[in-house]
Amino acid sequence: MIKKNRDEFVCVICDLENLIGGGLYTAQEVRMVKAQIEGILPHWKTAQYVVFSGERSKEATRFGWENAEVKFKDGDNGADLLLVDRLSDVDLLKRSYGEIYVGGGDGKYREPVAKLIDSGLKVTLVVREDSIHRDYKSLNLDVVYINPIEQVAI
Repeated sequence: MIKKNRDEFVCVICDLENLIGGGLYTAQEVRMVKAQIEGILPHWKTAQYVVFSGERSKEATRFGWENAEVKFKDGDNGADLLLVDRLSDVDLLKRSYGEIYVGGGDGKYREPVAKLIDSGLKVTLVVREDSIHRDYKSLNLDVVYINPIEQVAI
């Protein structure tokens, strides 16, 4: 049996509404975000993708980001709450992955992101330039900026 080192595995956990800039979007916008994230990942073909959003753009999310675990939650901060819940499972994430990419810069994620960093996991924040909360400046993490409006080859 070939055993792989967990450091080879990457998980991308996204609040799609935060990355796009709203809760109503198209499959094309989802594909643009996905392409930009894949462009920054060294091994994007083997990464695991987890995408959260509200119900309003359910079809766009499913058609735009195939092969991802996708979950939906409506209401104020629905996608935020799903993302915080997933990031809070530090033991599982540390046991399974060598690096976590967090898509979205909402301040609600800061505490679980800090706990992941404290556990020894490498965390990279993927955000739009206009959507990163100031509290992330105190954390030891990489930040990559994307522009989902920008046209990219898909």
